[in-house]
Amino acid sequence: MIVVSDTSPICYLLLIDQIMILQELYKLVVIPEAVADELKASESPSIVRNWIANPLIMYLLGERSSPLHCGQNPLL
Repeated sequence: MIVVSDTSPICYLLLIDQIMILQELYKLVVIPEAVADELKASESPSIVRNWIANPLIMYLLGERSSPLHCGQNPLL
């Protein structure tokens, strides 16, 4: 299964050292570019900024230029 993640789940899983739960539940986690930008922000905890700089291979960073299908939210 593939999942698209928002900022909060990634942040909190990193802060409690449980980010691998996503890999256990899903084969692929898509992180939209807008979410990656939030994770890279100077206001984010350093553990979050460090992680997004080198995410594991199971995490695919999406691109804003990707066309959306009917019913998809551009904020995902």
